[in-house]
Amino acid sequence: MLTYITPMAALVFSGKLEPFLATGIGMTLFSTAVIGTVVALRRSFVGTIVLPVPSVMTILGAIAAAIAAKMPSGATSEELLLTVVGIICSKRD
Repeated sequence: MLTYITPMAALVFSGKLEPFLATGIGMTLFSTAVIGTVVALRRSFVGTIVLPVPSVMTILGAIAAAIAAKMPSGATSEELLLTVVGIICSKRD
């Protein structure tokens, strides 16, 4: 599972967000574990596996890159991280 999740987080946390790759991996791993647990407890089908979808992670990476490009030059890297995390958390399917 780690070999699948790590590249997904690296798609989003690249470029200006690369210093926060460890944070991105942690967020992706934690959210996958939480959603996987909820699905495992709520679904009647035993073989269900929940993992991040590559196409969604690619789109999130493009959104993160666009945000990084549009942030003011005086913005700190922490402000950039908080903005990207806020966008990721507010994403609706």
